[in-house]
Amino acid sequence: MAWRERNAEHPNYRRIDYVWRVHHERFKRFVKQHGLICQSCGGGGGEVDVILDDGTGPWEECGWCEGTGKVTRWIRGELHAC
Repeated sequence: MAWRERNAEHPNYRRIDYVWRVHHERFKRFVKQHGLICQSCGGGGGEVDVILDDGTGPWEECGWCEGTGKVTRWIRGELHAC
């Protein structure tokens, strides 16, 4: 049984965090060399979610580029198809 199947019933949050961090570091290294500009955020890596009248709010990372501003060719094709 894979760890993901075991994790469904009894979540191992340390393992989830570890897998996410490893994936994100690998993704950042790849898009740094081979990535294209993210069309969703325009290469900014996200945007400020305006919730107050003065135009300030929390920073929201782009879900497509994971806050890097660049995406893979495959993700760019998926983004363009939406």
